[in-house]
Amino acid sequence: MRPALAVAAGLLLSGCAALPPSTSPADPVRVDRAVAAWQAAREKAWAPRRFKALYGGVVSQTVGATARGYVALWWDGSRLHYRSSAPLAGAGSSGTLSRLGGGSPLPGVADPSAAIGVVLGVLDAAADRSRVTLDGTLTRLALEGGAFAFLDSEGRIVKLLLGSTEVRYEPGTGLPRSIDVRGHEGSAKLSLESYGPWPADEPLPEALR
Repeated sequence: MRPALAVAAGLLLSGCAALPPSTSPADPVRVDRAVAAWQAAREKAWAPRRFKALYGGVVSQTVGATARGYVALWWDGSRLHYRSSAPLAGAGSSGTLSRLGGGSPLPGVADPSAAIGVVLGVLDAAADRSRVTLDGTLTRLALEGGAFAFLDSEGRIVKLLLGSTEVRYEPGTGLPRSIDVRGHEGSAKLSLESYGPWPADEPLPEALR
């Protein structure tokens, strides 16, 4: 090897060796905090409650047009009813999701339970405390089922990774303020416009009954 090339190679190798790994083990205290924060968020989001919400946003298919409009949601604690101003992800403009089935309105999130979790901001899946790592400033939790969750320094869920689909959040109270879904099938950027209780005596819109 020529001297100049040898020096360049040495600098390159030393620089690579100095780079931190993409993830590193979390200390026990951080593991406890992250797992506790995830479980608390999971229990709160999936506990029996009724709400209705309206998201506005943009949905783009990988091959196809971009749709701008809204998604209205009604959650009764076990079923998520939705109605959109344009068909999303090929699921039609309205439908119902439960843990057992239903067509997901989100691109790249086919599993109905996962789709509900994406909307709620937390999946109904336990964290594996033996697989908690640091990813930059975030704490990464491996979840049952193969997904990953990322929590910020305040213990808020700011990202989910479901296979090749990434979901980013702006955390909120009750529901995420924004949901940004990106995958091979397309993307959806939703912003919360309204959120409140859904009284038990208030019926669903006729189109969803």
